[in-house]
Amino acid sequence: MTKKNIIKLFIVICWMGVIFVFSAQDAKKSLDTSNKVIVVSAEVVKKRPLTTTEKTNVIKKYKVIIRKTAHFTIYFILGIFVYLFVKDYYPNNKKLIFISILICFLYAASDELHQTFSLGRTPQVQDVLIDTCGSILSIMAMFSITKFKQKCIKTKWWNKIIKRSLKWKLF
Repeated sequence: MTKKNIIKLFIVICWMGVIFVFSAQDAKKSLDTSNKVIVVSAEVVKKRPLTTTEKTNVIKKYKVIIRKTAHFTIYFILGIFVYLFVKDYYPNNKKLIFISILICFLYAASDELHQTFSLGRTPQVQDVLIDTCGSILSIMAMFSITKFKQKCIKTKWWNKIIKRSLKWKLF
């Protein structure tokens, strides 16, 4: 393992640690965190503090969306980190995508299992699916970006675009 690979693995493990810490929160603390995010976001949008009634209404309206978006987002980021780590071992093939998705899926499943040990929390298959979808989207995006970048380098397409844009004074 090179120094670069060790750093990438460290980043993957650290991000998994962040996810682990969120999963270890009891139900009350987890809901409080979500509610704070919702209220602060609403106050930023409205540009004023919310009344107690408004807070209750906005929490009721956006709680599920915010919580599920958080699941999707943290696993979207995990997918990027895992992809970048696995890419060094399986560059540019189907194994890269499969192994990256498998790692993220297994971690999502183990994360939901871990929640059974947190007070008031229960595992949900729906969350594993949302987590995995976030990872799949980021892994496929990273794979597509990598392929596009390689095609540009191989065909020197990007250099042609830059030369033309300089000629047309676009940059």
